Amino acid sequence: MFSIVTFQIIFGVIAVILAVSLFVLFRKNIKLRKGAGVVGLLIGAAGYLFLVNHVYIVTDDNQVQQFGLIKSSDFELVNGSTIRLVPEYKMDKSWLVNNGKLPMTFETVIYGTTSKNPYGFELAGYQSIGLDNAVDYMFQTPPNSVKTKGKSATKGWLHR
Repeated sequence: MFSIVTFQIIFGVIAVILAVSLFVLFRKNIKLRKGAGVVGLLIGAAGYLFLVNHVYIVTDDNQVQQFGLIKSSDFELVNGSTIRLVPEYKMDKSWLVNNGKLPMTFETVIYGTTSKNPYGFELAGYQSIGLDNAVDYMFQTPPNSVKTKGKSATKGWLHR
């Protein structure tokens, strides 16, 4: 596992290289050249969104470390036990690791109208779980409303 920022930089560089390469490849065709850069950036962004799982490692003092996961990885907890994180290749896949003895709560907050139901659970100490949402609010109260691009938005909330 590497820092999530490292993955963002790597996939950003890949996207720029793809964009420039496609632009150069199609430089003689005006119609293809116009969209070549955008296609390269979209491929890089899609690779990041579908290949990198976000890992949130939380300690008892509510400190959160964020990592990226693209292959199975073992993580040693502060109590000496080891957990194995196995990536799933789909959008918004995240892992939540409680690296402390205090339990924490994860809930989804839904803004707007949708057929989805909010869900939540408590994660005991020294445990991990896969999430189908990102953690958008870490140990802070989510706002009462947010602007959405569509009819609804689902946000993840982590708290004690």
